[in-house]
Amino acid sequence: MLLPACTPELAGFEVGEDVTPEGEAALRGYFTTFADPRLDPETGPHCVCGEPLIGLLFGAFKWGLAWGEGYCTKCKHPARAHHRITTPDGSKVAEIYGIPLPYHPALLQHSKD
Repeated sequence: MLLPACTPELAGFEVGEDVTPEGEAALRGYFTTFADPRLDPETGPHCVCGEPLIGLLFGAFKWGLAWGEGYCTKCKHPARAHHRITTPDGSKVAEIYGIPLPYHPALLQHSKD
């Protein structure tokens, strides 16, 4: 089963009226690198395995060594919780912190190590 890609709306964000067309394209393109987080109002975003990624006691997201990166403690699927989104020329579109989104499995490459 192919998982749908994420969109700003699926992640719980609205594209504001003040965002330029270039900024909106960058924002939408950025979110496609993540899988649909199946956002739930009570438990927040979920990993591809179905586990909630955030929560005071039961969140499965664990921080990794790289800034903003981590993984699901249940299935070890990688996720990113800090997001800096820019246009191709480097103009800032958005900065989002503390919202873990699972990477889309179709875009992952596994190393031989």
